[in-house]
Amino acid sequence: MKHIYDVEELPLPAPSAVSSLPTKERAKVLDLLFEPSTQLHTLSVPLLQSETFSTYPDLIAAVGAQLSALADSPSTSDATWLEDILSSHPRLGAKKVESEQSAAEQAQLKGSAEEAAALQKLNEEYEAKFPGLRYVVFVNGRSRQEVMKDMRTRIEGEDLSGERIAAIRAMSKRTVLVIFARPVSDNNNKHDDQDFEECLLASSGAFSASNGPAVITNGGIIRAASLIGTVYLNAGESYLITGFPTLRGKRLCLLIAHPDDEAMFFAPSVIALTQQSLGNQLFIVCLSSGDADGLGQTRKSELVKSALMLGVTSAEHVVVVEDERFPDSMTKTWDAKEISKVLAHYFAPKFASTPSNRAPEALIDVIVTFDAKGVSGHPNHVSLYHGAKVFLGSLMQRHKGWECPVKLYTLTSTNVVRKYSSVVDSMFTVLTCIWRTRDGKDFPSPLLAVSGPMGIRTAQLTMTTAHKSQMRWFRWGWIGVSRYMIVNDLVKVKI
Repeated sequence: MKHIYDVEELPLPAPSAVSSLPTKERAKVLDLLFEPSTQLHTLSVPLLQSETFSTYPDLIAAVGAQLSALADSPSTSDATWLEDILSSHPRLGAKKVESEQSAAEQAQLKGSAEEAAALQKLNEEYEAKFPGLRYVVFVNGRSRQEVMKDMRTRIEGEDLSGERIAAIRAMSKRTVLVIFARPVSDNNNKHDDQDFEECLLASSGAFSASNGPAVITNGGIIRAASLIGTVYLNAGESYLITGFPTLRGKRLCLLIAHPDDEAMFFAPSVIALTQQSLGNQLFIVCLSSGDADGLGQTRKSELVKSALMLGVTSAEHVVVVEDERFPDSMTKTWDAKEISKVLAHYFAPKFASTPSNRAPEALIDVIVTFDAKGVSGHPNHVSLYHGAKVFLGSLMQRHKGWECPVKLYTLTSTNVVRKYSSVVDSMFTVLTCIWRTRDGKDFPSPLLAVSGPMGIRTAQLTMTTAHKSQMRWFRWGWIGVSRYMIVNDLVKVKI
């Protein structure tokens, strides 16, 4: 997909030079990156003077952090200030647009008079539900119908606080991806065979010669840490690490045990895998409503809200199975065969009747779930791993010699020290993943998703605003220091 702008086409100074520019020139930089806004000038022009940024995505992430701070503030004036900034973005379908970036995006939304009227009605409905806001989205070649569907989902799925965060995410994503992504052909999406450590450190002199495998010198570790910070955490979302091949154009099922598992454990993966540019479609199947405390109905609604905040495109892509076979319990292990039956019902309804001389078929390509230790050791989590393996085994039972149509990826469990090491462990995980053997072109392993400031904040907000019923004291600690709110390393299981 061709992007609208190349960085070389924009009259931007070197990012490291922005801090030395006159005030008006720093304001112009903000206008180019976002939209002209006096309130944004007042908020962020001083930031651009006091800090020096090595890359523009670093600068954008810093401004995004300022906007997130406004969103978190209990002050009414801060909320109004944020809404004024977000409302600087023109309405979709507007005839008069100030910035060239928005004008180019709006040009992609041309349609019939009926579609224009429907879009105008949605704009009005959105602004009635979220007073003071304008709908912000990264168009990136999507049709008017797709954008309108997204708007409808946002109207139905968010509250005001959640929508403010969604708008900040959309603004930051639009800025990073539209302005700084170079136009590429489909062929350029392929990753070359150069090892990740060479991609990461080749030009930095970080390798030292040895008789064994290449090792990272002390200077190399410092450079690696710097690159991790600038390349992987800068855009403020969550990304599958560049240099590690990614999943593209796949149908994925996130298999979880309870509402809130998707946010507490898998948020970096969900945010990363649902990035529009990857073309994936993600479904969530939850095998219980978490009704141990009698809050099943509440928690089902919370799961849908959380999924939409994390990037799942529709509430219809979230399924909660309520069945006495799968009680929410710290002492119950679920039957793997029963879990396999549920997966077959949803994703391989015809597998039993498929002739043995034909390849087995399924409606998904990937299952993502817990590993054999379940991260926390919860028996319901562990059961999912064994149930998924039984499902894949059943698909292949009469089809020896064929490739399994569904791949299984599991979330790596760590020891308790790493589990609560937050950002420190994210860096350690990236460095250790450098040395792992990587296999598979269409289904590579491992997959590594690391969240930046905005992605981390989104994950935290899914807990504090979507899963309100679950916010006991210990979960406040979890969302503050758990590495799973920041980094996910997914490993493909061999069946």
